[in-house]
Parts: sequence; structure tokens; C-alpha cells
Amino acid sequence: MLTYLVERVIPPTFHVADPDEVARHCRWAVDAYRKVGAVWLGGLVTEDRMFSAVAVEREADLRCYAQSLGIADADMTLRRVVRPIGPSYAQAQS
Repeated sequence: MLTYLVERVIPPTFHVADPDEVARHCRWAVDAYRKVGAVWLGGLVTEDRMFSAVAVEREADLRCYAQSLGIADADMTLRRVVRPIGPSYAQAQS
């Protein structure tokens, strides 16, 4: 599987401070990703964007995901992950 960073605009009606709305949005995402054979690895929300890491067989599957939720192509950017990094990859201190 390939991993993608999915960047998208926050929908104007999505209030990220509301836990019930966040839970509902996450359910929609889980179900929509599953429907196209993708695995949602998690995400983050900034002031004006949402970012998700997603494992999928083909980039086209992510376009199907967006269509199923009514996300316009202009509101979503896909970036293929070429290498994970993080603390678990840090070399030992010398």
C-alpha cells in the first residue's frame, strides 16, 4: 500500500471545538475511507486546514473518497509519503 498525506480545507460548517461534531466527522471519514479500501491512520486540524495520513492501493481511490463526501478537487491536495520520520528513527546519542 501507498501512504498519502491528504490536505483539505475545513468545511465551513465543521466546528472542531464541538466533540460531538468531531466524532461524527471522524465516523464519516472512517466509513468513506473503508468504502474505497483505504485505511485512515489519523489526522490533525490547523487553523485553516485538515491533514490526514492514509494508506491506500491507488491515488484514484482517494479521489473516489472525496467524491463520496462531496469534496471538490480544489479543496483537497494529495502528497505521496516517500519516507516516514520521527523519534523512533533517531540515532543513539553519542
